[in-house]
Amino acid sequence: MANRLQNIVITLDKVRMFLAQQEQPQEPCLRRLTDEEVLDHLWNGPKSVARRLLRGAAQVLAPLETVRSIAMAQTTLELHKAVADARAKMPESLQKLADAALVDATSAADARQRLMQFSTLLREADMAVGGGLTAAADICALYASTQKWITNEKGYAGVTSPPVPINLQDLFLNREATQLLPAPGAGSANATMDQAAMQAHAEKAAAAMARHHASE
Repeated sequence: MANRLQNIVITLDKVRMFLAQQEQPQEPCLRRLTDEEVLDHLWNGPKSVARRLLRGAAQVLAPLETVRSIAMAQTTLELHKAVADARAKMPESLQKLADAALVDATSAADARQRLMQFSTLLREADMAVGGGLTAAADICALYASTQKWITNEKGYAGVTSPPVPINLQDLFLNREATQLLPAPGAGSANATMDQAAMQAHAEKAAAAMARHHASE
């Protein structure tokens, strides 16, 4: 528990430093989507929930060739063309899903209603093939039931923090480093440390610290 709390404190401190930079936006880091953005996200956009569910359903219901053509369609126009070209090879259940998904919604509320209907079509197709689309139908209903959508503010600029200085005693946790450092008043021969030995000890300590963090 203590380690988790420490990680939270470190993360929050990094966030505070990041947001304190002058070039960062001062608005809240999260904002609500507009109705137009919700409409695009749920239904009309080429990567909308409805279009992604259609591609997923095709993997269960259609032959491999049809799946590839639908999956390769990146834009709405390409998806329309792929469905039209493969319609003869598509089962009736997939044709119903395609016909529903490729008709644009008019509002965010309309998109939610269409998604709920799409969930019903997915369940019917799931029953027809004996399973494979149950989770997709559940997710579709979950999306359709979500009323508020948020997104992150996209105006933030990357920040590179200055390097953290680490001395040898910190690296060895005040154990081996103390033995490596020359004693006060030692002659010039003793005061000059073997650089190769220091490097080897430093690498050994760094590897031990890495293993320790990995085990946590």
